[in-house]
Amino acid sequence: MTDLLKNIAGVYISPSGGINIRHASSLPLVLIDGVPYNWDDSGSPLEKVSVFDVESIDIHKGATAAMYWSRGEGGIISITTRRWEDLPPGEKSNRVVFTPLGYQKPVAFYSPKYDTQEAKWSSIPDFRTTIFWKPDIIISEEGEASFEFYTSDFKTTYSVVIEGLTNDGKIVRQVEKIRVE
Repeated sequence: MTDLLKNIAGVYISPSGGINIRHASSLPLVLIDGVPYNWDDSGSPLEKVSVFDVESIDIHKGATAAMYWSRGEGGIISITTRRWEDLPPGEKSNRVVFTPLGYQKPVAFYSPKYDTQEAKWSSIPDFRTTIFWKPDIIISEEGEASFEFYTSDFKTTYSVVIEGLTNDGKIVRQVEKIRVE
């Protein structure tokens, strides 16, 4: 990686392998796929990525490095690795690319309907792992709420987790166990 960085304007590699951006007084912050890595006794954070995995390198100095406050005072070396699915066969490493979905519009949770006796005694097994989810249960003035649900066909102990907020913003959380045999 240091050989690759030698070709980038404004990056200085000392004979001992130290890296500076425009001869700053401190080591640069190294970001690999947006994750900051520290310089420590185990060596340079640049040793954590193969040069063959690099898609791009961005150097930030001065005002553009200020987004990291004092951590960016020595400049920033931002390395973006190639996406896992873009790597040639045989070069895939043990990593996962995770992209958060952001805000999602709520959808109704599917819960089977057992309207008839025939549906209740169906020979098709029900092996759901999430049994019931209802985000809009309202507690009465007396502090009570009720709900019903069917368990799956696993004979096991289930965790019932109730979470919510009170009208004045206090967090409510209760975990109970039920055994189905």
